[in-house]
Amino acid sequence: MIAHLYKGDMTHARIHPVSHRFNYPIYFMSVDLDHLEALGQQVALFSYNRFNLLSIHDNDYLLGEGTIKEKLVRCLKESHKSYAASITTVQLLTMPRFVNYAFNPVSFYYCYDQKATLHCIVVEVSNTFHEKHLYFLDKENQLQQAANSGTLDSGAIAYGKTMRFQQDKAFHVSPFNNMDGDYRFQLTDLLDDVQIHINLHKEEAPVLTTSLSVNALPFTDRSLFQGMFKIPFTATIAMPKILWQAAKLYYRKGLSIHMKPKPSSELTFSTAKPSTAVSFRMGLFFRYLERLKIGALHIEFPDRSVKTFGDQHADFKAFLKIHNYAFITKVVKGGDIGLGESYMDGDWSSPELTNVFRLFLMNRKHLNYAKVKRNWFTDLTVRFRHFLRRNNLTGSRKNIQAHYDLSNDFFQTFLDESMTYSGGIYRHETDTLEEAQKQKLQAIIQKADIQPGEHVLEIGSGWGSLAIEAVKSTGCKVTSITLSEEQFAYAKEKAEQEGVADKITFKLCDYRNLEGRYDKIVSIEMFEAVGHENYGTFFNICDRLLKPNGKLVMQVISIADQFYDTYRSKTDWIQAYIFPGGMLPSLSAMTKAMIKDSTFMLNDLDNIGIDYAYTLREWRARFTEKQEAIQDLGFDEKFMRMWEYYLCYSEAGFLSKQVSNYQFVFIRPNE
Repeated sequence: MIAHLYKGDMTHARIHPVSHRFNYPIYFMSVDLDHLEALGQQVALFSYNRFNLLSIHDNDYLLGEGTIKEKLVRCLKESHKSYAASITTVQLLTMPRFVNYAFNPVSFYYCYDQKATLHCIVVEVSNTFHEKHLYFLDKENQLQQAANSGTLDSGAIAYGKTMRFQQDKAFHVSPFNNMDGDYRFQLTDLLDDVQIHINLHKEEAPVLTTSLSVNALPFTDRSLFQGMFKIPFTATIAMPKILWQAAKLYYRKGLSIHMKPKPSSELTFSTAKPSTAVSFRMGLFFRYLERLKIGALHIEFPDRSVKTFGDQHADFKAFLKIHNYAFITKVVKGGDIGLGESYMDGDWSSPELTNVFRLFLMNRKHLNYAKVKRNWFTDLTVRFRHFLRRNNLTGSRKNIQAHYDLSNDFFQTFLDESMTYSGGIYRHETDTLEEAQKQKLQAIIQKADIQPGEHVLEIGSGWGSLAIEAVKSTGCKVTSITLSEEQFAYAKEKAEQEGVADKITFKLCDYRNLEGRYDKIVSIEMFEAVGHENYGTFFNICDRLLKPNGKLVMQVISIADQFYDTYRSKTDWIQAYIFPGGMLPSLSAMTKAMIKDSTFMLNDLDNIGIDYAYTLREWRARFTEKQEAIQDLGFDEKFMRMWEYYLCYSEAGFLSKQVSNYQFVFIRPNE
């Protein structure tokens, strides 16, 4: 017979840490997927893709377009299962819709070849968050051969009365279980009596068992009609009973709840449909992306459908995978900040995140025409928060410490041995990060023309690498200032270790409180923390501190002049989450302030921006490699995603050449 109706019980038994057990009546049906249409013609009370007493609909199973069988075979192929092409028959064990009401926590696909050899059983599990996950049970994870195995195919399941499999847990179902452990599946074939047990094990001990025990009935109008008064009770009682038992576990037995993590497996997918409000926002988002002219952006949605924007034939492509429709709402309401926040929340991902940013930057002039703005309240909130971080004497210290005092141990995980946190200079493709940073430090020292015995002021100590290198290379004396307590402590200790502490004075000091006169002043990537309103003050103070004929050498990250006014008028994601109070200057903004408020003259200028892209790429590789070590320091997954976003975001800016990294040499004329 091509189909059976099964009736019986579903039992849930919790063993640890508390004991609890309940069951409820259940009904299933099995059907050969090739005979769904025929079954609908033979049995009046059953339909395929149409309303009836019982019905099966393609849209209720798996993802994408096509019949259930077509989608299943596609899943097997995409999962690189060697037997995918040999599958000819699939028997589905599932709970069909009853009068269009769907309650189907788990379905089983028994996959056979043309010789009726069983190659795999695919288990499709659902949760209450409109998510599903596929577990493939095959020879690779079968625990042992059945005692009466009769198969001759070495690539097939060892067939027997009972077949056992083991699979790591990869899907959140119950709030009372975290993601630890593995499942032990014990299944029979689709015989007159079907017994299926799914046991969750942790540390080799069972903590939860789920059992399905059903008996077969002929799939006829008579059997369906006789059971029709019991089936609605069966179908509708299950969910209320599950919720009632969950309440008992929480309130009576004190079982703790685990929040649902973001899906981490490619075999987990969402079946949720966007709400009317989200659909409207999606339309706005699509209209915005339709302005893309350069490159192609491929977006995969939670239902695995794909939409392409831009030039579909372009060589440059970026891929964005949406895991949660919350992404749409956050981006439409929050703009660039919403895009970053949704990435931090795990709402989307990309196999090459940098390319997503590069594509948007390539299309900047096209996208700027789109009148897509943040929600007014979001924009007001962000602006006010940034205002509170303005760079006065108190604010500057707080802003610097918010980023640089995260943890010296954290920065050591991805910086080079010298702990240099600025763009390097790569003279050859084979240069290491250590070599690039050494070459950058030497370039600053040489451009400043530091001589033995000279007194050099460094504004922005970092972790002391430039001060130490300058003293060791030239024999000069250095006064170095910082607002970071972590950097201050590390730099002092490092100078002691290097034997140059007598030549270097590190100070916790704001540049606005400096006194004295210096032969040279150097500053690497500190000016970005000064703020537009203080550019003139910075140059005026350096002018006062520098002796006649002295040099001021600065390395500064700079935004293109064309974008500066727009950039300065708002707060972006970097300012909101990475560098509070930060502000990239433009070349014109810097030189105008220098001309107006100092006697400096620009003597030399180099752009090493592309080298910063290489530096960031190396930092990102090290950061990714040390993820476990970073998490051991107490930083959570959201922090990790935030920093990944920051590193890729920055790398794209330099690769697109819309952000530069200049080395300036300013001369103070003789008085």
